[in-house]
Amino acid sequence: MIAKQEIGFKVFNYTFFGLFAFVTFYPVWDVIMGSLMTFSEYTRSPIKIFPTSPTLSAYRLLLSTQDVITPFVNSVIVTVGGMAFSLSIMTMGAYALSKRYLVARPALMIYILITMLFSGGLIPLYIVVRSMGLLNTLAVLILRPAVNTFYLIIMRTYFAGLPDSLEESAKMEGANDFQILLRLVVPVSMPILATIILFTAVDRWNDFINPLLFNNRVEKRTLQLLLYQIIAAGRMEFSEMRSELQVTPATGRMAAVTISTLPILCVYPFLQKHFVKGVMIGSIKG
Repeated sequence: MIAKQEIGFKVFNYTFFGLFAFVTFYPVWDVIMGSLMTFSEYTRSPIKIFPTSPTLSAYRLLLSTQDVITPFVNSVIVTVGGMAFSLSIMTMGAYALSKRYLVARPALMIYILITMLFSGGLIPLYIVVRSMGLLNTLAVLILRPAVNTFYLIIMRTYFAGLPDSLEESAKMEGANDFQILLRLVVPVSMPILATIILFTAVDRWNDFINPLLFNNRVEKRTLQLLLYQIIAAGRMEFSEMRSELQVTPATGRMAAVTISTLPILCVYPFLQKHFVKGVMIGSIKG
């Protein structure tokens, strides 16, 4: 009886999660395959498991025009620069907040939590950004979302769970707090740091609201803003988009979506080992 129940449970699990994986992955697969279709094939049947004559014409077209190259480069700059800046600020802040001897630590934690629950408002934020001369610059996309309170608390919880003996032995050898952080705490905290790196990179790469609000110049727009404009317009506005190039507006949009998605998918396998461990440890330490 128990064996039958276990078999039934396994069958249900495999069936449910198999369907869930299919529903989750198929839209991504459909977009990637659609971006590889030729003009004639997409015109006959826009939905196929695999194109009969795959072509990279849409990608060659997109990557040969500054309309896509410039936003892509801007997104890379914002993601890499913002991730490095955010990780540096949050690591130092979380390390300081994890120390019991920090003066007014409870008051600082309450202050930080308030910023997570209540916003200063969109109009005051815009006025501050304009008064600092950051409008229509990539700097505002790097500096404005520098600290994520939720990530800061996760890192602080992890650092607080590290054994005090590690730091005590380093101090006996003459290391100061900054040296302890860089040479001792950071190396042993790679699981949680890898998790924050991945979360921050995804946040910055997919950031849409900040570029929409603070960047009006075409040369400063990011890939996500370009993608929105392409999809919202319902057509590709590149002059080269012609049937003789074997590219339709739909396949061009699918190629643009794929280009905006692949970088994060390529980074994830390198951080997966630390990512899973970091999510679990960061949630239970404390």
